This record gives sequence, C-alpha cells and structure tokens, in this order.
Amino acid sequence: MTIFQTMIQRIQAGFSAPRRRAAAGRHSLVTAGLECLEGRRVMSADGWLPGLINFETESNDTRATADSIAVTSVANPNADVVFTGGIRSTNDVDYYKFTLHKTSAVQLDAYKLNPSMQLSGDVDLKLEDSNGQELAISERLGGNSERINKELGPGTYFIKVYPYNYTGFGVSYQVRLQSTASATPAVPGTPSITGPSNTNDSTPTFTWTSASNATRYELWVNNKATGQKVIHERNVTETSFTPGPEMSAGTYAVWVRAWNGNTPGEWSARHDFTVASSDDPNGRNNTWPEATLIRNLDDGSTSGVKNDRLSVNDKTDFFSITWGRNRTHVGLRVTISVTEGNFADLRIKVYRLRNGQLSELGSLNEFRSGNSLTLSTNPMIVSPIDTGFIIQVTSATGSENLAYRIEA
Repeated sequence: MTIFQTMIQRIQAGFSAPRRRAAAGRHSLVTAGLECLEGRRVMSADGWLPGLINFETESNDTRATADSIAVTSVANPNADVVFTGGIRSTNDVDYYKFTLHKTSAVQLDAYKLNPSMQLSGDVDLKLEDSNGQELAISERLGGNSERINKELGPGTYFIKVYPYNYTGFGVSYQVRLQSTASATPAVPGTPSITGPSNTNDSTPTFTWTSASNATRYELWVNNKATGQKVIHERNVTETSFTPGPEMSAGTYAVWVRAWNGNTPGEWSARHDFTVASSDDPNGRNNTWPEATLIRNLDDGSTSGVKNDRLSVNDKTDFFSITWGRNRTHVGLRVTISVTEGNFADLRIKVYRLRNGQLSELGSLNEFRSGNSLTLSTNPMIVSPIDTGFIIQVTSATGSENLAYRIEA
C-alpha cells in the first residue's frame, strides 16, 4: 500500500490512530487535496496525516490588528472586494475593517473554500461598528454560506469571521464585500417659525411653515436666561408640536430645521417668546420695548382691551398704541379699571414714542369713577417721526394682587 493510499485510508477511518500533539503555538490542519492553507504538503516521518503542522500566520485576531480592506473613496463610493482567510483553531478569530464615505447598501457573503471537508466545521460572520457594537450577524447551520445585508452610514466598520463546531481541521474561507452608495437626497428647505407668541399657556403649541423635501423636523428650545435646553424633538412629522410637560414662566428661544432622510437643512431664524406666570398674563411686558400691543390704529388688528395683573414680582406693565407715518393728528383715550386689589395703588403714565425715544405727556384730561380711571387728550398734531403712545401702569405700594382691565 502506498503512502498516499494510507493517508486516504486514515482520512476515511476518521484518524482512529492516536494523534501527535502539536507543538505549542501550532495547530493541526488538513485541507482538501492534502494541502495546508499555505499550499504546503507536510507529512510526518511515519506518514500519517495528523503530522500536518500549520503555523498561524494571520495577525488579525483582534480589532486593533484588523486587516484593512480598501473599499471606497469619496470619488469612488462603490466597491466589490473579495478576500480570503483561514480558521486554524477553535479560538481563531479574524477581523477586517473597512471605511465607507457615503451612506451605502452593504452585502457581505462568506463561504468555505473547501466545502467538501464537512468535518472541518463552519465559519460565521458578524458586522460591528467602530465601537464594537454588533450591527448584524449570520450564523447559518450546516456549512452553508453566510450573508449580511445592511444599510450603513459613513464611517469605519469591522467584519468578524469566527468558527463554529470546529473539529481540528482547518477551514479556508472567502468573503465578498459589496457596497453601493445610496443616492444623495435633496437638501430640504428652511422653515420659518410662526408661533407661539407671548402667552400664559404653559404648554404652548410651536408652529412653523412647511419646508420643501422635508420628511421630518427637528425642534430645539432653550431657556434664554439659563441657556439650557428644555425641548429637543428630532422626529416631528407635522409642522406643529405641543410639549407634554408644562413649561416654567420665562423667555425662550426656538429653532427648527427640516430633514430629508438623513440629510439636514439649515436651522431657522431664532424665534423668542415668553411664557408668563399666572400673575402676568400678557408676558414679560415689564419694559417699554417689550410693551404689549393694545391697539393698532392703521389695521384694527387688536381688540383694544387687555387684562393684566401687578404683583410683588411684577410691579410695572407697558402697553403700546401704534400707527403708521401718514397721520397728522391723533387723540388718546385710555381707561383702566381695577378688578381686584386697592385702586389707590394704581399709577399711570403716558408717553409719546418719537423716533424710538419716549417723552412723557404731561397735559392729560383725567376722569375717575369708582375703581376706574380715564385719561384722554384732545387730538394733537403728530409728525412723521411720531409712531405711537406707550402707557405705563405701576403699583405705588407693590401690592401683591392688583388686577386690572385696560381699554384704549
């Protein structure tokens, strides 16, 4: 019987003879055609196959030593790469890494190069991100080829090839990596915020205009006083959003931007608004630039009536009456009625708004009736630089509860 026949016989017999122990750091390996993965024929002195000794020549056993696979570039985002390797022991693991420059559809296929050697076990496939987080896995039984399909964003990824049911025979494998860059979606337009305005509603509704090519919106709200984020919603599919938790009294800054899939648009212009406390229903109108508009003489867009309240923490309120630059004479009549609290605490001043500056009106007609005070002027000449009146309401003693109604 020839040595070759003896070798074949021992393969068929399942190597019933005792095997020699491989030296430390070496692993027994037999592949189809009686050839090691390195392509060498090695035989022991007595001619039996377990003498085939294979040295572990791959150094990609960890993520840190992973073999780099040149897959894509910015100019060439698609790839079709084939690479081979071998499993030499139960603990042998092979890592490969690749980088995508664009969002891509990725397909990984792995299969044994020696499928007829069923005794050699199987190889499985795993896909991980740059932090080692498992993204997908393929562990088919029976030596079948493995496949992973996954859409991945730009970044670095790792492929892990590892044995299953390894029996001491070497497993040579081939992996094919195909990536096809996704079509770049159109950049969405920029929305404009339309609300809320100053309000005493602690759960105001945020609204904005629709943006072109938008599939969702991202809403960001900061507390202006502290700079802290209070709302951040990333997946709003409508052009409005009402928060669940109540918002504290204060002034807030709002931004919104549109997304088309994973492509963001530009942030909107900042929108500021105030949530008033229960004792300040018209918001933070505590300085004249923040005065609450009570009447617009040109378009009649406001009712001319407001209810407000003064307290220890809110001792001054400002209201405005405005007009355009085409008037020559304007008269004023404003009535304030105290609905709760001490009428004697109420103080009122009226200013002319001229070229962005205030000048107090000293000659006012005054009429008192019960808890009401009416101030008026005869029609007065106004110039093109006169644009309105500012009314200041204050509490003389800082009453904790002085509610009133103002009509103009």
